[in-house]
Amino acid sequence: MARARRGRSDGALAGRGRSARAPVLVASVGVTHTEIAAVSEERGPARPVAERRYPTGGYESLADLARAFLDESELEVEAACFSLPCLVSRGGARLDAPPWHIDEAGLARNLAVRRVWLLNDMVAAATAIPLLEPAELGLVKDGEPAEGGAIVLLVPGERLSVGLLVHDADAASGYRALPSAANRAVAAPMTPGHLELLRGLWHGFEHASFEHVPSQASIHGLYEFLRDAGGVAESAQLAAALPSARDRTRIVLDAACDRFDPDPLSRSALDLYLQILGAQTANVALTVLATGGIYLAGRLARRLRNELVSPAFLEPLLWAGMASEPLERVPVFVARRDLVLLGAAHEALRRCKGGPGPAS
Repeated sequence: MARARRGRSDGALAGRGRSARAPVLVASVGVTHTEIAAVSEERGPARPVAERRYPTGGYESLADLARAFLDESELEVEAACFSLPCLVSRGGARLDAPPWHIDEAGLARNLAVRRVWLLNDMVAAATAIPLLEPAELGLVKDGEPAEGGAIVLLVPGERLSVGLLVHDADAASGYRALPSAANRAVAAPMTPGHLELLRGLWHGFEHASFEHVPSQASIHGLYEFLRDAGGVAESAQLAAALPSARDRTRIVLDAACDRFDPDPLSRSALDLYLQILGAQTANVALTVLATGGIYLAGRLARRLRNELVSPAFLEPLLWAGMASEPLERVPVFVARRDLVLLGAAHEALRRCKGGPGPAS
């Protein structure tokens, strides 16, 4: 069943006989859940007319899921924009879980709307960055962003995802979002210990890339790597709790971040995770010369906001490459809110007005 996050709808906008334009349907499609909303030009992208959360796998198609929202919210929309966690090419996309084949034209016909746009989720997330208020950002590293400088976004989650923003004078925000496959770059060791870790990855992955290491699932893997290496002993409490735990990553993180008595092995695993994440952040920032700023987003980044200010994450940013002019002045932030739905809403409203959109 859908779980309403706000009221059913705004009666002033949903009522008949209105002169305002019809709302636009927007959604952030995830493997497990889909956040879906209706937004209007009058209220803007950050204040939905209605918003719901649905189990993605509970529907035969994306069209069925969207119709469920429209029926429940009693809204009529003129267009729709869907953010997807996969490659979008030539107006089409394919999800593995659930196994959906989606195309813009077919979805528009099924929903009886004027237009449908598909966006890669990192394009949508990056689009939202210029829209954030100062209170929606947590400072990790101070700096002076260059006006019009490139911006990078990293989202560590089930896998590390990367997005880019480049200057675009024609865009309302001054920036254009671009997709990136920087997370697929081959992982490179920085220390002898990292080399041993990479050897282990080679046994598990045909292509050992950075997306496999600074990911949520890898935190417990790093814990096991350090435990088996024998450098730090495993506590009896965690040895008993982890084998049967449903969320072993959460247990390791809770033990590592305990303010009064952090578990040494869990803390070592978290520090190693932060080192690798910091190194890849530096790699991406150097590749595009991200003088406009570095942003981290997503649930895991928010969970680790206080840990990101530690030397484990910041030192890789301050090694030789990042310490050189001008990247030493690049600020680093954590977004305090979800970005994907906000970015998709902004793009939907802009495209309805005829503005150019970002790459899919």
